[in-house]
Amino acid sequence: MLQIKKILSVLFLFVLCTMGFATSIKNYVCVVEGNISQEDKTFLQEYKNRLSNSSYAKYAEYVDAFLAGSFGSGFVYYSQEGRPYIVTNRHVVDGYSSVNLVFENEDGSNLEFKDREIIAVAEDLDLAIIGLPEQFSRPGLSLWTGKITDGDTVWSAGFPGLGNRPLWQLGSGIISNASVYMEEVIDPEVSSLIQHTAQIDGGNSGGPLLVKDETSAVGYKVVGVNTWQALNRQNTNYAIPASQIDSFILKAKTQTQDTSFDTQLSKFITNMGKNNGSGFFNITAFISSSMVYALGEGAFREVLARAPESVRAAVIASFINNPLNGLQAAVSYQVWKEFYLEGESFMRPTISEPLDQPTGKTVNYSFENEKTVSSFWIQEEDQWKLAEFSSIKESKQEEKQAKKKKIYFDFENPYFFSVSGGYVRGLTYPFNGFNLDFGLYYNFIGLNVFVEKERLIVETQDFSVDESFFLYGAAPQLQLPMIVGDFLIDITLQGHLGICLPEDLAESSISLLNFGFGTGVNLGYYTRDYISPYLTIRYNYTVFTLEDFLSNKKEKVGNHSFSIGLGLKILEV
Repeated sequence: MLQIKKILSVLFLFVLCTMGFATSIKNYVCVVEGNISQEDKTFLQEYKNRLSNSSYAKYAEYVDAFLAGSFGSGFVYYSQEGRPYIVTNRHVVDGYSSVNLVFENEDGSNLEFKDREIIAVAEDLDLAIIGLPEQFSRPGLSLWTGKITDGDTVWSAGFPGLGNRPLWQLGSGIISNASVYMEEVIDPEVSSLIQHTAQIDGGNSGGPLLVKDETSAVGYKVVGVNTWQALNRQNTNYAIPASQIDSFILKAKTQTQDTSFDTQLSKFITNMGKNNGSGFFNITAFISSSMVYALGEGAFREVLARAPESVRAAVIASFINNPLNGLQAAVSYQVWKEFYLEGESFMRPTISEPLDQPTGKTVNYSFENEKTVSSFWIQEEDQWKLAEFSSIKESKQEEKQAKKKKIYFDFENPYFFSVSGGYVRGLTYPFNGFNLDFGLYYNFIGLNVFVEKERLIVETQDFSVDESFFLYGAAPQLQLPMIVGDFLIDITLQGHLGICLPEDLAESSISLLNFGFGTGVNLGYYTRDYISPYLTIRYNYTVFTLEDFLSNKKEKVGNHSFSIGLGLKILEV
């Protein structure tokens, strides 16, 4: 019994120590909440309303969630000269005018610092520092300067969301790759990454990755900044090494920022030439808010409808985290494409002398294939940024290539609703009629409801029929949607079930119910706007039942018909 009491005492002491550590480390970590500018709020609210009225309502939900407030994590760190900062990720503060910092106290109350300035963000790293008041009294975390190896135990600390509310979490794991290089995320010449298995959830971004160190007052030191999570792999998380923090802060403090136009233009071309996976993300910092407001919606729609799957996935992921960043990424991709031949080979342009304008500067880019692109730059937040970017002249080479554009199979159909009407011609029994068709679509499936004016003329051994009637029905549809150049093409296959209503129902020999199938093609012009016109051509085979109620005789007859018409398709976004 005495032995059991000793064991229980040790276990109880261990639990208390663990709880004490968790409580103390929480004093060093905070929630980082972004403040959206009024201009951004107005734009996003109007954009959300437009999305809500389309079949892309899921994207409206992401905008709504962002407007309701998003958050990440950060931790206290004192620079070498003793100034307190909050270290976090750049993507946690991107798109915000300022941030609020919230520390959770032991008694459940909060210590808040509102409207804190974003001191600096790293262009080549996903890091940012936020200013704290000079009278800030809480201690900061120290950086680990030793070596780390695969298998070392690490801890993740932060405030991931639970029910849209940040909730403290301390998770443990191991380092699964002490030094991994991923050019899609960070230029290998700039930094490696730490891969680990400590628990990471949405809201952990910017929080510290810790290793145990008994020399530290808190018992742990920072080995990295938690930043990314691989969605398609289990327990695969990435952190930026802590060694990058001091150099980033020092660079932000000591480097005199060259805001000249020539320097910014040189950086733009240099970043444009870095085709490391999702290369267009390298130029997002050069896209102005005014360009996002003017072109972001159309660019996002274009990416969803026509971009390669890897680009679509990257832009959508950015949009989900921050819609403004997603729209900015979509605009960046449209700009980036102008410098790449068939999306792969970088074309270094000849740059014209900047031409001063009343509100900015105009620069033209000339390429070896005789294409010229014009850009207009403005000053925003003390930086020169792109406000306009457009092709002036298509080269002969591009005109030839345009005829050989790749066919994109759009896995999310670019339209969701259609209305059409046209002429119907009977093939088995010649007649002239018309139809009106309404369609709803989702990817490879659709549902059409229709009404047709037809005529059935048939002579059999038991029946002599010459009747006009209206045919009302529904038609489930399979479709193969494609975008070819500037055209939409749908190849369709459908079955249909209808109700026949003759002009004189009492005297009619045609039964109410009928069924059949059809196939066709829709050819549309892709306007890249909300409405696209199209031509529909369709073949139908319908089986009618003839019935004589007095003699109880029945007979099935088939009717082949052809229809052609015009319609409008309503795009997804």
